[in-house]
Amino acid sequence: MWTTLLELTSPDFPIRSSILIFLGSGLITWLVTSPKFFRRFVGEATPESLGIIRIITCGVSLILIIGIEDMPSSAWLPEGMRYPLGVIGLFEQLPGFDNFVRSYNSLQILDWLTGLVLFLAIIGWRTKIIIPLAFFCCLLVGGILRQYSHFFHTGLIPIYLLAILSFTPCGDGLSIDRLWKEYRGQAVPVLHRTAPVYGWSRYACWVVIAIPYVMAGLSKLRNGGLMWWGADNMRFQLYSTALAPMQFDFSLAVHWNHAPDIVFALLGLFGVGSELAYGAVLFSRRARWIIPPLMAMMHIGILFFQDILFLDLILLQLIFVDFDQLRPAIANWYASHQKPITIIYDGLAPTCCRNVRVLKFLDIFEQLQFQDFSQLDLDKYNDQHRLNLEEIVLTDRINIISQDHCYRGFSGCKFIVLALPLCWILTPFIFLPGLSFLGEKLYQLSLSNPPSSAKKIANRELHAFWQGFGYPLLISIVTVGLISCWAAQLEFYPFTAMQMFSKGNTSGIVRYHKVLAHYDSGVIARSYLEKIIPALYDTRYRRTLRRCLSENPKDIQVCEELLTTAGIIYNNKHNTNDKIKQLEVQLWEWDFRKNPSDSQKGSMVQRRFIQVN
Repeated sequence: MWTTLLELTSPDFPIRSSILIFLGSGLITWLVTSPKFFRRFVGEATPESLGIIRIITCGVSLILIIGIEDMPSSAWLPEGMRYPLGVIGLFEQLPGFDNFVRSYNSLQILDWLTGLVLFLAIIGWRTKIIIPLAFFCCLLVGGILRQYSHFFHTGLIPIYLLAILSFTPCGDGLSIDRLWKEYRGQAVPVLHRTAPVYGWSRYACWVVIAIPYVMAGLSKLRNGGLMWWGADNMRFQLYSTALAPMQFDFSLAVHWNHAPDIVFALLGLFGVGSELAYGAVLFSRRARWIIPPLMAMMHIGILFFQDILFLDLILLQLIFVDFDQLRPAIANWYASHQKPITIIYDGLAPTCCRNVRVLKFLDIFEQLQFQDFSQLDLDKYNDQHRLNLEEIVLTDRINIISQDHCYRGFSGCKFIVLALPLCWILTPFIFLPGLSFLGEKLYQLSLSNPPSSAKKIANRELHAFWQGFGYPLLISIVTVGLISCWAAQLEFYPFTAMQMFSKGNTSGIVRYHKVLAHYDSGVIARSYLEKIIPALYDTRYRRTLRRCLSENPKDIQVCEELLTTAGIIYNNKHNTNDKIKQLEVQLWEWDFRKNPSDSQKGSMVQRRFIQVN
């Protein structure tokens, strides 16, 4: 585990490589800090666009950790499967860490804590603290899962993004932090006004997505040769995963085994070409509209052809959508299909001004119109809208005008909730019996108890160092760091050279495993261990299956422990008389060149039975 790190940190590490890294960092920093580079490739962005990137990143991480992964169940896995990867080896040195990862309850608490932190990051509460904490939690959870399997790459890019967002003002837009400042009357950056700091932050996020894709493409050409995309190798890559016990069972690649070689060659060429071309998103706006959707389609194709779901990489393509242009387009669509709602308020009343600031924060698609009645010709407004508004009822109170009707106080909140997408989650509650009475009382209470501090503070100016040199330096360090990982073929979690599926194989022979369950009733059926122990999601026990058929007693012991544990858990979960009495691991071999029409997809060449006591 430590070999690669020791080689890189030892005195024998080539001085030439260190000099190249230093010079590369300096060159990239010099290029990136150029004003011309900023104008052509980076550009300004809004606090809103960076806030959306935060929401997407943290939302994807939350879906992975809470919705897909089941990290606590890793406590059931045998000790012999553990192989601490990268920084997790550092945690192993901490007293009590070994007991921690062996305790289901402790891991469950960590899982819940990570989910809570990610949720708080999504809504933008205390982002300066929460985002780095989310990065740490995701890093730890990912490392615990990987130490029982291999260095898989699902969930790795969101960890990189969380690290970058920790250095950005991602809480300035679409966050509770901003809402609280708006509520208290403190100055905040204009939500839809562009600034260089948000452009640099957005560009840094693009870098940590784009460069790993390019690294993956280059790794395929380096490890598999310039003809990695050839038909024989592509058939091997697709068949080897589609035939293995996987979480999904689409396996279209196997059903397409009679397709001509040109089809598989084109699939491979499209895959490696898309990865290499992904770097264009850093320099071309047109590429940001074309390449990310194509890459999402490629990952969907991988799901159906190889049964591998890269959900994070599918959803993260949304980061390249230009929301600064998309939001006005949506706002115009709403304006053409829905009559605007006018909010008439008392501009001299602190409570009304506070409520208006909150409503402006929620009105991301500009569906509300705000009018200070102290600057309004009331008689003219009444004539135009056939209303009978009086100054006495407009004082110290918000009035909602919808379809030439006036609604005062809490009764008008229903129209606002229905009009603003950010408030739609409250729709089922606003029609509850008695809520109008309670809401009106709370509204009156807010009028009589304004916030204790409505003092405005000076607008925070971001340090000139970060805008002029800090972010370009950060981008340079990230770029050189990722390229160095690829050059050194480093695999030290979370650092990677992105070498998945990069080794070529043109032998025409696929070897894969099957796991069969033998029941007391005599029934024999395929068994998928990831459905018994969810931490093994995506067949992360393939390395252990290979150990089952080894001649090494220690490898066989680890295999027996895993299969016995899985059998016992299954029997305890299913309260039936038909229990699993033994599990069988089979190794199959298929020569898809000589026998493409083989309905069995090869023949069994080795097997081992494990008794479930």
